[in-house]
Amino acid sequence: SAYLMRLAAKAQERADDTFCGDLIERVMYNAFFSAQSADGLKYRYWTPFNERAPWYDRDTYCCPNNYKREVFELPDAVFYRLADGLAVNLFSDAKLKAEGVAATMRTAYPDDGKVSLEVTMKGRVLKLRIPAWCEKGATVRVAGGPAQPANPGWFRLEHDFSSTTKVELALPM
Repeated sequence: SAYLMRLAAKAQERADDTFCGDLIERVMYNAFFSAQSADGLKYRYWTPFNERAPWYDRDTYCCPNNYKREVFELPDAVFYRLADGLAVNLFSDAKLKAEGVAATMRTAYPDDGKVSLEVTMKGRVLKLRIPAWCEKGATVRVAGGPAQPANPGWFRLEHDFSSTTKVELALPM
């Protein structure tokens, strides 16, 4: 699952569709995170649905180490810089500060579908990945304005982000 997410993240950076972002999210929650114990101290190779799987008894084998490496790399798949702005691929509490862009995201996703963003940047485009499972009902609201419907795929928002702009994404959970 670590290598699949790594491959999907690199492909997502170059793709204009959201399939790879959906794949990262699905693998991350359903396979990757579920292979770690709740206390974060143990790992297992696979996650069965109807039986218990053994935990690794040592921390030197490839899977525990790949898990740690991928957890370290996951933040790189949250935001992507665009030539004309910024793309939000994964939803998590996150901050980005780089040349010409600053973004703060707050959310309890996937426990809650509300995602709050504060964005300041030179670019005029903010793209939000609306997951494929979200067939209807997603909305995007800019700075208290009217809610705009958002379908699965990239939601493209063109706006003057030169001063801090608040953007609210609501995903029906």
